[in-house]
Amino acid sequence: MGQQKRPRSSADSNAAAAAAAAAPDGSSSSSSAPEAQAASQQQQQQQDGAAAAGAGAAAATFASLGLCREICAAAAAAKWEHPTAVQQQVIPLALQQLQRLRGVHTVEQHDVIAVASTGSGKTGAFVLPLLQHLLQHGSSSSSSSSSSSSSSGGSGPFAVILEPTRELALQVFDWVQSLAAAAAAAAAAAAAAAAAAAIRGCCCALVGGVDFNLQTLTLAKKPSVAVCTPGRLRDHLHRTKGFSLKSCRSNPKP
Repeated sequence: MGQQKRPRSSADSNAAAAAAAAAPDGSSSSSSAPEAQAASQQQQQQQDGAAAAGAGAAAATFASLGLCREICAAAAAAKWEHPTAVQQQVIPLALQQLQRLRGVHTVEQHDVIAVASTGSGKTGAFVLPLLQHLLQHGSSSSSSSSSSSSSSGGSGPFAVILEPTRELALQVFDWVQSLAAAAAAAAAAAAAAAAAAAIRGCCCALVGGVDFNLQTLTLAKKPSVAVCTPGRLRDHLHRTKGFSLKSCRSNPKP
């Protein structure tokens, strides 16, 4: 007689169903284990990298990036204890490029483009080096560049910060004003009156919703920094007599 087949029990059916659920594509459960392990390792590497970046940010100081005592005091007044990752990358590069404005053409010329998320410290990354330059050297650059700007008759800011909306522009304006005031106070405490005067009230805001004529009067005082929205900046370039961007410095070639 042939051997009788054992009836399939409900336990066998449940085990088969569990195996099918674990491997819906028909593959064995053991084949998915390496994939899961690789994904776990990748996630751990990302976590380790983020932790290392955070440790590096905590270890750096604003002074170690090349910022002077007064600007470090301004950062402290803003309760910025340590530079963020984007600030660590941008500030040294920005300080190097600002040297070119003083005629130090041995520095290799670069544009600095930084991409970072909201709240990562981008504003401080470009405002702190800018304020240091104004504190130490005013809004003038190399003598040749300054003379050419003067001869052209252009009157305008040393730097323009362009923001897409009125709200963002006013927010950045407030930060620049606050940081400049703190740096000016630190300079005044060190008996550096000229340096303090160079950045105290150095900024203006050119945005919509504010009387145009009042902004024109503000521009007549020749602020070093203008925080603008595109539309209002365009309006002043077209309508405000003598206002231009000819004195706005980028990277002059030797």
